[in-house]
Amino acid sequence: MLPDEQRKQWATWAVQTVNYHFPDSAFEVWSQCQLYLPQVQNCIALIEQYKLVFPDAAQLCYKAGHYLLECAQYSSSELLLKQALEIYEQTTGSQHMEAISCLHYLATIYYILGDYDQAEILFQRTLYIRQQVLGTNHPHVAEGLNDLASLYYRQGKYAQAEMLFKQALLIWQQIFGPEHGHVAISLNNLARVCLAQVDYEQAEKLLQQALQIWTHAADNKSPDIAFALSNLAKVQQAQGKYAQAEKLFHKSLAIREKTLRTRAMLALAGTRSEQAFFQRIFERADIRVMSLGHHRQERAQPGVRNGGEVLLDLADHPSLAAVE
Repeated sequence: MLPDEQRKQWATWAVQTVNYHFPDSAFEVWSQCQLYLPQVQNCIALIEQYKLVFPDAAQLCYKAGHYLLECAQYSSSELLLKQALEIYEQTTGSQHMEAISCLHYLATIYYILGDYDQAEILFQRTLYIRQQVLGTNHPHVAEGLNDLASLYYRQGKYAQAEMLFKQALLIWQQIFGPEHGHVAISLNNLARVCLAQVDYEQAEKLLQQALQIWTHAADNKSPDIAFALSNLAKVQQAQGKYAQAEKLFHKSLAIREKTLRTRAMLALAGTRSEQAFFQRIFERADIRVMSLGHHRQERAQPGVRNGGEVLLDLADHPSLAAVE
């Protein structure tokens, strides 16, 4: 048997090797991420057994934790991200960009699971560190403002949400110009606040601006366009204009059918309001609508938001939340 120091060295090399090969969590490489998960689990055991504290160990936990978050495996993701954060704080420091991202993703998990108090603490901490490290006029700061605003919107704190959404909008406009996709996200989110406060005219105006930006920035199958159409439909629905709302919901749904890989994913991605709206339509045609929640990765606890709502609230990436 090898001496302890040699075994620890081999464990270090194993972690470094798996970290080198484990890809970032982009959707296109998910199959590779899944392939390496058994090796990652072995490395986590080595990290704990030999108390390995070095940047590669932190990065492997971070990348695997982010991947598991994208796959909605929240408990496993939380454990890995906490481990990554602990190692980062002992090595590169809490102001390392991936350490900050760990905080952000942990906050996102708590947001998804309905633990809003814990989510608020971590979103605020993430925003504060980004402001200290990057300055107040930086895209990541705008993302942090948007994250916190999205949480306040979810809690019904509309005045606070509106203020932070406007701050994020101003930063993105200054950095990227008025026609950038991030600007459209802020316009979309501000429109949702207006809708919640029954300001239908302003909500529709903001959504039309967002829709124009997204239409010019992408083809007419962009998922972002589906966001704007869906929210415009809700404005019409709230005013009792059901025919107009139905047309917009159908347009939004058609885009999603083309961009989501399966109808099962489509059922997961639909929000409660859309499902309820289409349920009434399809019942007339004697068509059953697949219920939300049948496709969730983890069973929600009482009071926890539906997973499908979260997917849409967080858009394609938690740090750029387009609220729907």
